[in-house]
Formats: sequence, structure tokens, C-alpha cells
Amino acid sequence: METNTTHRGDVGGRLRAERERLGITRARLAQLARCSLTSISNIEQGAVPERSRVLDAAFEALYALKDERRPSEAGAVKDRGSSRDHDAG
Repeated sequence: METNTTHRGDVGGRLRAERERLGITRARLAQLARCSLTSISNIEQGAVPERSRVLDAAFEALYALKDERRPSEAGAVKDRGSSRDHDAG
């Protein structure tokens, strides 16, 4: 039985780069995306199913993690404002 796979540009490379940028392992991404480590490995190596719930879940997990780690914009504005106040005084 043959699995329909396609090579969608370098989507696996983009997934790997984003995962590495966030400093998480393939195993951790598999946990977050609720899929197998083999699935993540296959995608990163270029074997991407035409319709992939795993690929969608993996990117959603990475984006959620990225959002959790992003400092709030309100805090950043507050910090910048207080620096200016000190510089002006």
C-alpha cells in the first residue's frame, strides 16, 4: 500500500528551523502536537502527506509556544516609557 506524499517546497525545513529557534526537541514537538516522533521526523526530512493533520498541529503547537514566550506589548511599552522618564530626568 502506497502513501500519498508530496514535497511541499521546504515545509519540513521551515518546521525544523522554527522548532530549533524555539529550542525544543522533536520529541517535545511531537508531545505538543499529539503525534508520533516518527511523524515529526518524516515531515522534517521532507515526507509530507498531501493532507496532514500532523503538520497543521505541529505548526499550531510551535506558534502557541512562540506566543507564550513573547513579552507582552503592554509591558514592553511600559518599560520603554520608564526608560525615557529616567533619561529625561
